[in-house]
Amino acid sequence: MGAAIDWKLCLELVNNKEDVARELLEMFVSELPETNNKLHEAYSNKNLADLEDIVHKLHGGSCYCGVPQLKTAAAELEKFLKTKWPEANSPDLAKRYTQLVAEINHVMESYEQEFAQL
Repeated sequence: MGAAIDWKLCLELVNNKEDVARELLEMFVSELPETNNKLHEAYSNKNLADLEDIVHKLHGGSCYCGVPQLKTAAAELEKFLKTKWPEANSPDLAKRYTQLVAEINHVMESYEQEFAQL
């Protein structure tokens, strides 16, 4: 597992404006616990429409924050939900969901360790 937060990428995404990069990353990470709860609820209730909506929003937000592994995990689950809807309730869904949750947790832990005190 590589770095959850790529600070160089964070900066590149906002034209090297450090204050903007910090603000976007902080806002993104501050929403992750609630997003994680919503994901869990939708997944547990087998509400695939809500799950797709939540993942779509998470994927969009991840595009601006230098979190490439989380972005990839969100994109993979979102694509799976869009293209495999009839058979989405499968072991493949569980694998992708579990990977996304692991990446969310990795980003939150990395942020606390590396960025929260800055």
